[in-house]
Amino acid sequence: MRHVRRRGWWLVALLLASGCVTPAATKEASRAHGQNLTDLKRAVESYQLALADYFRQLEAQQREAYIAEMVGREIDQLSQDQFQSLPYANFLSLRFTSPGKQTQAASDSTALDFITLGEGIANSYETWGRDFDLRLSTAGMTLEEKRAELTKQLETKKAELEKKKAELEQMRSRPEKDDAAIARKEREINLLSRRVKAEEARLARGDAELTHVGTAAALRETARTLDLKLKRLQAQIDVMQAFHSTIDTYLGTDATIDGKAIAEAAAKAAAVDLSEFPELKKALFDHQEAK
Repeated sequence: MRHVRRRGWWLVALLLASGCVTPAATKEASRAHGQNLTDLKRAVESYQLALADYFRQLEAQQREAYIAEMVGREIDQLSQDQFQSLPYANFLSLRFTSPGKQTQAASDSTALDFITLGEGIANSYETWGRDFDLRLSTAGMTLEEKRAELTKQLETKKAELEKKKAELEQMRSRPEKDDAAIARKEREINLLSRRVKAEEARLARGDAELTHVGTAAALRETARTLDLKLKRLQAQIDVMQAFHSTIDTYLGTDATIDGKAIAEAAAKAAAVDLSEFPELKKALFDHQEAK
C-alpha cells in the first residue's frame, strides 16, 4: 500500500514536471480573437477619420452658404442704392409704360461707379469668411453663448479704447509734445475704433442672419461628442487587447503549472489602466475583498 502511494506521488510529480500542452484549436481560437481585436481597432480608427472628414465637409458647406447669403445681401443693397442714384429712377415705370413721353436722360457715371463698387465685392467673400470663422471659434456652443462672449470682448475693447484716448489727451497736454508719439497713438486709436465699430455691427445681427453659423456650431458639437465616444471605445479595445495578450501568453506557455509565466502574466494584467472603467475596477476590488 505504501509502495502504491509512493508510486502515485511519482506520477503526480512527473505530470507537474512535464506540464500540459495547450490544444492547437485553443491556440488558433486565441490567435483569431487577437486578430479580430486588431481589426476592430483599425476599423474604429478608420471610422473616426471618415467621420471627422464628413463633419468638416458639412461645416464647409454651411460656411459657403453663409458667405453666399451675406454677399448676396450686399449686392442687393448696392443695386438698390445705385438705382436710386440714377437721374431717371423716379420715372423708370413711365419709361416702360409711355416711352414716347420720356425725354432722353443725360449720361451719368452711375454705371461706372457700380462697376467700381463691384470690384470690392470679391473682397467681401474673404471678409464674410473671416466673420464666419471668428463666430465659430468664439467660445460657446450656441449663438446665445457666443453672443455673450463677443459682448464681453467688446466691452474689453471699449475700455481699452477709452484708456488710449485718455493717454492721448495726456500726451497732448504736456508742455513738450512728442509729435511722433502722438501720431502713433492716434493711429492706434483709429485702428481700435474701427475694430470696436466692427464688433458692434457683428453683435447687431440677429439669429435669423446667423442660421448657418448656428448650424455649423451644432455640427461641430455633435462631431466632438461622437469623437469622444470613439476615443472611449478605442480605450476599451486597448484594455481588451491587454487582457487577451495576457491570456494568449499563458496559453502559449504549453504548461498549466509555470510559476514564472503565471507571475509575468499576472503582473502584466495588474498594470492595465482601469481608470476609464470605474465600474469594472470596483467590481474587481469588491470581489477581492469578498474573498
